[in-house]
Amino acid sequence: MDPDAVQEALSVQGSFLKKRILQEIYDNIPGLFVMDEEVGVRFGETQAADMVCFQTTDQGNAFYVLECHRAADQAAWVFLKHIGLQFRELRKLHRCELLSDPSDAPPTCKRVCSEGYELREEKKGKVALEATVVLNAANRLSGAYLGFIKWLQQRKMKSKIVVVPILVTTARLRMADFNWSEVDIASGNLQQPLKMEEVDWVILKHSFPTPLQETQDFRLIDGELSYPQLTTESLYIVQSDSLKDFLSSDQLAYFGQAVDR
Repeated sequence: MDPDAVQEALSVQGSFLKKRILQEIYDNIPGLFVMDEEVGVRFGETQAADMVCFQTTDQGNAFYVLECHRAADQAAWVFLKHIGLQFRELRKLHRCELLSDPSDAPPTCKRVCSEGYELREEKKGKVALEATVVLNAANRLSGAYLGFIKWLQQRKMKSKIVVVPILVTTARLRMADFNWSEVDIASGNLQQPLKMEEVDWVILKHSFPTPLQETQDFRLIDGELSYPQLTTESLYIVQSDSLKDFLSSDQLAYFGQAVDR
């Protein structure tokens, strides 16, 4: 078997990316530790989280569930701003009770998104748009993230815990910037040039309804948010070469402090 062909196949699969992210955490993100990789969990379908990391604080533990996605070469993910700027920063467990940490982004914030699409430039300047790539990656992370929280609940841990979902991708991230009133309601076409801003992370408010396999959804007992928010997961989408900056010491401290907020 041709080693070059095997290398290419493993690259496309994202196997090398996951190992590189593990190494990045070990080498360049002090205070964050890897609990394990390929952590088996179940919320709906049985699956494995690419990796689970943790930090320990005086008040409790902060866990980070990471999904790694190696995008197609030269691919970009473009996101559209959400109409609602409230999002869930993370989920919390206190004596097995599920809590949320909602946050209202400032009106000027453009990083809270409703949906994302993968764009690939083809021959003659044409652009191919794929809607399911971002959707499927977000579904995988949501299932692993919620499955890990369910596992923590089943262990009946008495300590305070927060859990943060992060999707790491090699795709370049862009925000579509346009005036909604400039969309022609008859045709659905934008009547002004589309601007795109390159960013290193976004927050995707991803709808993840109760899977058919789950007879009881532990999220629905959370009384802090309206029903649509109960089954919407706020996911941090982070460009892979910006992970170190996103998980800076200040950001880790902020997430860690949420244990006792």
